[in-house]
Amino acid sequence: MSGKTTEVITRNMSDRFSDNLQYRKPAIQSKGGIVAAQSRRAAEIGAEVLADGGDCIDAVVATAFALGVLEPWMNGVGGGGAMVLYRAGENRCEVIDYGMRAPLSLRVEDYPLEGHGKASDIFPWPRVKDDRNLSGPGSIAVPGVVAGLEAAHSRYAKKPWGELLSPSIALAGEGMLRAVARTV
Repeated sequence: MSGKTTEVITRNMSDRFSDNLQYRKPAIQSKGGIVAAQSRRAAEIGAEVLADGGDCIDAVVATAFALGVLEPWMNGVGGGGAMVLYRAGENRCEVIDYGMRAPLSLRVEDYPLEGHGKASDIFPWPRVKDDRNLSGPGSIAVPGVVAGLEAAHSRYAKKPWGELLSPSIALAGEGMLRAVARTV
């Protein structure tokens, strides 16, 4: 990408980002590497997996499911995402896209654009009439998190799926308030 192209993209995207945001993620180091997550306990769970000989994908799966219990807003099994992997042993990059999918029965004409404004501060795309894409039964998408984590797990994991989910199952059994209180 040339310097000029980068400058244009930066100028066009300047209203999309805030300079006031601060990101602090607890990083936990273990024998097998470092895990950073919004929740310290979730990072510890991932680091424990690494210390026990797990692959980084094992740690990602364990950490992601723990986050779904400890901080279920804006993450968890009901969402989607993308994973960018660098496999050092193979000197190879890979992307696993597990974004949410629209239902097959979706009809574009049921979501007319209003023609002005953006959906919200979080979502910069054009506003849809009555915010049908953001709330109500027409806003539902098919989640992809479990399928994406399973795809990465089936390719690279060393540990069984159940072993990686067991810390999250235990946290869920405690209830979110108790599990979160233990982590602070």
